[in-house]
Amino acid sequence: MLRRFVFGMCMLVIGAGGLLADDFFAAKVKKVNKDVLTVTVDDKDKELKVAKDAKIFKVEGKGKKATNKNITGGLSGLKEGDPVTVWTETKDDKDVVTQVRVDSAVPKKKKN
Repeated sequence: MLRRFVFGMCMLVIGAGGLLADDFFAAKVKKVNKDVLTVTVDDKDKELKVAKDAKIFKVEGKGKKATNKNITGGLSGLKEGDPVTVWTETKDDKDVVTQVRVDSAVPKKKKN
């Protein structure tokens, strides 16, 4: 009886965790058009609807002093080619952007 209860609780926790999980991925901004964000992921373009309350931000500082700073202009503050991390949720069988973090460009190594 105890085994069934423990097994049932484990399945409940695992199942509930999947419902709450957001997907996220790294991409580059290709185009912004009102509430639609077009990004390039693995050399393929992907159009995503952006939620009205989506958070558009960048991280400033390093380590424990790092803070999130909202992008001026929100979605329209993104520029073509910006490296970003995009968080999405599935609503009505469609991916909807909930957060966009502008990532700092990785510096290129100098050749000697």
